[in-house]
Amino acid sequence: MKISDYFLKWVTTYKQGQVSEVTFLKYLNTHSHVVQAFGDNTLNAVNREMYQLVFTKLGKDHAQRTLDTFNKHLRAMFDEAIDEGLLDKNPTRKVQLRGKPIVERRKALGAEEWKQLLASINVTSVDGMMIYLAATTGMRYAEVAGLTREDIDFNRATIKITRTWNYKYGGRFIPTKNSSSIRTITIDDQTLENLKAFIKIKIDNDYGLLFWGKNNRILHSSEINKTLTSILERLNINRISFHGLRHTHASVMLFYGMPVLSVSRRLGHSNIQTTQNVYLHMLKEMELRDTKMINNIFAEI
Repeated sequence: MKISDYFLKWVTTYKQGQVSEVTFLKYLNTHSHVVQAFGDNTLNAVNREMYQLVFTKLGKDHAQRTLDTFNKHLRAMFDEAIDEGLLDKNPTRKVQLRGKPIVERRKALGAEEWKQLLASINVTSVDGMMIYLAATTGMRYAEVAGLTREDIDFNRATIKITRTWNYKYGGRFIPTKNSSSIRTITIDDQTLENLKAFIKIKIDNDYGLLFWGKNNRILHSSEINKTLTSILERLNINRISFHGLRHTHASVMLFYGMPVLSVSRRLGHSNIQTTQNVYLHMLKEMELRDTKMINNIFAEI
């Protein structure tokens, strides 16, 4: 049996229905790469040398995390083949994985850049209002995409997040990332007014989604990132991704003195340690600022 055929058989037998839909699609993605990388090679024809050569080639065009995922899936498949008595050894043993070098990108805007961005967004457009809302709430893209009118309480100035929109696979409502992601967050007066105005011109759709595009779907992440990049370029501000708006929001809130616990809950982190780890650099800056403040207070006594 070809390795690609065995992999598909293994995935459909042991993974389909046992893992989440998103995880299953990742296995199918690995399968497509197995087809391309190993061709017609049979399962027992793949030795350590061939396996290493395949991954050395893959490493030229794929990130380290992607290689790790491919190898993890294949290692488990070969283990199953050994258990079935089809193979004696696992060719993935001691493979060296070296992915494509990752270019470090800027993760967040500074407080003044954040203000500039907010002042420059066209909040009457779908992509503009999505960007604005992410910058003022720290919501994830799937959370913003999954908002409906019923999720916004205009009297209490809050947004309730109970589900997300599966914009990557199929386009439908799915559960939040984890139980901590189910939360209610407060919004400022300007964001509230912008949402009120936007709702009056939103595009109707069967799902009741706020940010339904003119092309009869939710915007792809690449499309929203293109809009964000365009705005930042006009402002002469170095690029960040849409997810960087989440980091920006958290960093700005911490900079202006919001307690770490409040920021953690606002972001929907599972615990405060996650927030502290992600924004350690900002917390250190705040600690330095507090130290200077204490010194100035006692210097006046």
